[in-house]
Amino acid sequence: MNNGKKPRVIELLERKMKHFKDLGIEFDTAILEDRKNSRFPSNTPHHLDPSKAPSFDDGFVAMVAEIRSSLVRIADHFDPPERAVVGTKYISERLGVSVRWVGDLVRNGEIPKSCVCPQSGDGKYWRFWKDKIDEWINTQAHK
Repeated sequence: MNNGKKPRVIELLERKMKHFKDLGIEFDTAILEDRKNSRFPSNTPHHLDPSKAPSFDDGFVAMVAEIRSSLVRIADHFDPPERAVVGTKYISERLGVSVRWVGDLVRNGEIPKSCVCPQSGDGKYWRFWKDKIDEWINTQAHK
């Protein structure tokens, strides 16, 4: 029983269409009218006539791409992707030294603490942030 009120879906569609119209994007309202009159069964998707589909200029597409990349950066800030972690074997192969030598480099402070993963070493296997250790190895190669 809707008591003469519009269904919520129709209200949302009308609001979205008004928003797009404010942006300068025109829709054929017959699509909405068809939906209101239930000419299309709700479980069957209908295909829009390409002539009725909205056209997007390059500026709009670029704006959407920029928004998408901003959203990805925001999401990564709050839920960062897991960082790659490597062990002493990776570093020993990159530097051409033994695994024991890499452990000595860490204990002597020659490998920066920013490269070392928390809770590694001190009787446990050494673990390193791959991006940080690669950066450190590259700076060592240029010295």
